[in-house]
Amino acid sequence: MPDFTIIDESQITVKGARGGWKRDFVIVFCIILVAVIAFGLGRLSVLWEEKMPVQIETISR
Repeated sequence: MPDFTIIDESQITVKGARGGWKRDFVIVFCIILVAVIAFGLGRLSVLWEEKMPVQIETISR
């Protein structure tokens, strides 16, 4: 009967160790991309908004 308690060391992998930094990089890149897009859309909406010019009126008595 084979002994199943012996685990070949070459097949042991730590969970999350494979491509861990790549996944972190993708997540950080996506967060920065969303932030830049949100900032850009906010700035763009300010440029498109039509504002009334400021008028200074003097009140004489």
